[in-house]
Amino acid sequence: MYINPTSQQIIELLNKPLSLLRQSGTLGIRGVKRLIGIIFLFALSNLILDIYAIVSLVLSDYTHTRLLNLLLLIITGIGITVFAAYKAYQYLMINALQVIYTLSKETIQHVCYNIVLKADQVFNSESFKSKTQSEGVQTTTRFIAEFYEKQPSVLKKGLQLVFKRIPLATMLMDMRTEILNGDHKASSEKLLGLIDSFITRNIFEANNTKWVGWLLPANILFFYLWIDLAIS
Repeated sequence: MYINPTSQQIIELLNKPLSLLRQSGTLGIRGVKRLIGIIFLFALSNLILDIYAIVSLVLSDYTHTRLLNLLLLIITGIGITVFAAYKAYQYLMINALQVIYTLSKETIQHVCYNIVLKADQVFNSESFKSKTQSEGVQTTTRFIAEFYEKQPSVLKKGLQLVFKRIPLATMLMDMRTEILNGDHKASSEKLLGLIDSFITRNIFEANNTKWVGWLLPANILFFYLWIDLAIS
């Protein structure tokens, strides 16, 4: 089954963060400058606050409690900066997923058709007809996982990146009657439409860095109050 070369390259780089960052521009992945900017903002803010805390400690009467608070503040600052870097990297990863998804629409359409064919076989089995809705979803989830395992390694990884974020089993169960009617092409097109709508609305459109607007000021204010009340 064909997979776009750019998609394949991105998939292979997902476990190599530094290489992905270096090549993101040529691969059409947005967000590297934003990632660097977010790390810089948090690192610089916390560094300035750490220096302010150290100066405050030096100018105050020394106590073990103040020293402990200083050490805790520095460790917390590092932790918040690492968390911000992780969140920003997740933003980049979703952008990478969007590139993979956009370039692989034809492949995903073919995959949807094959999944519908397999779903038809499963839904027609005597053992499936007696299952409840929840049992049916569990069975459908298992056959989807088995379907992934039979694909070439790069394609399997790409499918899992996309489909693990989507309630695919529930979608198939909701389409059960249509699938059993036998128009597999129409069913696969509808499934692709459901996938496209879900992933666009819940993943791609929801992917942003608005959290920086409240986390960074909260970080600065919290640390300033900590220094003022416990170290100065």
